[in-house]
Amino acid sequence: MAQEFNDYFSTCASKLTDGMPAPQENPLRHIPEPTKTFSFESVDESTVLNELGRLKTKRATGLDKIPSKLLKDSAPVIVKPLTHIFNLSLATGQVPTDWKEAQISPIHKSGNRANVANYRPVSVLSVMSKVMEKFVENQVKWFLTRHDLLTTHQSGFRRHHSTATAVQKIVEDIKSAFNCSKVTVALFLDPRKAFDKVNHDILLGKLKKLGFDTDVTN
Repeated sequence: MAQEFNDYFSTCASKLTDGMPAPQENPLRHIPEPTKTFSFESVDESTVLNELGRLKTKRATGLDKIPSKLLKDSAPVIVKPLTHIFNLSLATGQVPTDWKEAQISPIHKSGNRANVANYRPVSVLSVMSKVMEKFVENQVKWFLTRHDLLTTHQSGFRRHHSTATAVQKIVEDIKSAFNCSKVTVALFLDPRKAFDKVNHDILLGKLKKLGFDTDVTN
């Protein structure tokens, strides 16, 4: 059964994208030329200490078997070498191999439990990897927000935004159309396995056009 799950999870993305038509127009044509460039900045020991202090001690342990409680409790002792490792990764654009290996657990969604397609994979990475991801996330979000590179219509994954701001935008658009005696038509999409369908070439192309350097996009 484990092999069946492995075969399905490792091939479902390619099977979904192989039949997708190519874009009818250049998906990068609406992105303006960058006026600023982005590269990762080093983090200091206080930043690393702060992130280690925020770790939840009940977080699942990755394949390296290093528990978050150990990292949190020993933070003052290990912060110096950890900061060096994190900064080396940020400077070179390389992530330790062990940090990229995850333990996959199939979680049933709905339907027939005997059908592997009715399960979604949950990846448990090394806690060190999750800490590193937080540094990357914070710097990328700061750059995109600071230079107004996110559309004002995006409410997901943005500070001070939520489903409430998304609904508010729709309501205001409907009100505006109603006041102008116009008809409003809404189309709500929920693509199946949307994350698996992301075209990596287009994504990396967009990041480069937004000013992200090669160490970030490699």
